[in-house]
Amino acid sequence: MWEQIKQHPVALLLAILTHLFLLAFFVVKFDLFDRNLTGGAVVDTVEAELLVSPKQLKQIQQQLEKQEKIEEKQREEKEKQAELERQQMIKQQEEQQRRLLEEKRLEEEKRRLEEMKIAEQRKLEEKRKQVELKRKEEELRLAKEKEKAELEAKRLAEEKKKLEEEKKRLAELKRKEEAEKKRLAEEKKRKEEEARRLAEKKRKLEEEKKRKEAEKKRLAEEKRKKEAEAKRKKEEERKKRLAEKRRKLQEAEEALLAQQLAGEEQALKARRLAGLLGQYRLRIKQRVKSKWIQPSGLAGQKCKVEVRQTRGGSILDVSVRTSPTCSPEMQDSVRRAVERSDPLPTAPSPEVFDSELKFYFCTPDIQEEQCG
Repeated sequence: MWEQIKQHPVALLLAILTHLFLLAFFVVKFDLFDRNLTGGAVVDTVEAELLVSPKQLKQIQQQLEKQEKIEEKQREEKEKQAELERQQMIKQQEEQQRRLLEEKRLEEEKRRLEEMKIAEQRKLEEKRKQVELKRKEEELRLAKEKEKAELEAKRLAEEKKKLEEEKKRLAELKRKEEAEKKRLAEEKKRKEEEARRLAEKKRKLEEEKKRKEAEKKRLAEEKRKKEAEAKRKKEEERKKRLAEKRRKLQEAEEALLAQQLAGEEQALKARRLAGLLGQYRLRIKQRVKSKWIQPSGLAGQKCKVEVRQTRGGSILDVSVRTSPTCSPEMQDSVRRAVERSDPLPTAPSPEVFDSELKFYFCTPDIQEEQCG
């Protein structure tokens, strides 16, 4: 209120003057009223009434109206001020409400950001788990591939080992063949030495025998000299026949011994070559059979195959002979199988190699012994 008084000093001064004037007016009125009651003169009343003229009353009334307007205006200003303050208070309340809403929105935003952060962390955790799962799956895949590679390496090592063992077996077989060949050569040499020793012994025996015979001959010669010349000639003839017979017998024995040695060596070599040749022919047949596509409905077929080849197994020419047991369809299928088998397996020994190879090829219902 004091602040409002400070803001309107003129209105305050007018209000004071108005109140003072009204106070004076009522004092005069009360004074006149008292005199009338006590029986005062009329003249006094007239004088008292003339103290305030109509003009002054009008001025006072105007001033009062003016004062009322001022007060009305002040009241309006106060109302406006109060309305302004009320509006300001409402504005402050709205501002406070807005601030509270903003704080609430910020809290909500903060909570939402926290939830987003938690969700993002969950996503990152899920992604990390997926990456970890993929890493484990990749490790498992690599482990399986490694295991597979190790198994493949082991298989290759086993195959290599088998090849080495086969190579060693073949080398051992070759060594045994060489040893057998060497043994046969030593056996032959031993038999030859034994034959020479026997021949030397026989020669010595013959010499001793000859010496004894010579001595006997000498004695007989002396006796013979005493006999007739005819008997001597007859004896000489007999001796010649006997010597010739003995020479032939010795030659026959030596030839028989040499023939026996040669026969044994030849038989051993023949058996070895027959085995190698059988293996060689069997390998060729197996190679051709692996390339043969059997025509449907064929059975009981046997075809004679002739192949010209090089030492390396390259096929130069193929011929399948026509026969009652080899139909044209069978001929074509066998010829194509032989051509697909190029190159043929190489011969295990030059002795069994044949540039013009001949063999029989049969359908599976014919036994190998019957096929030949």
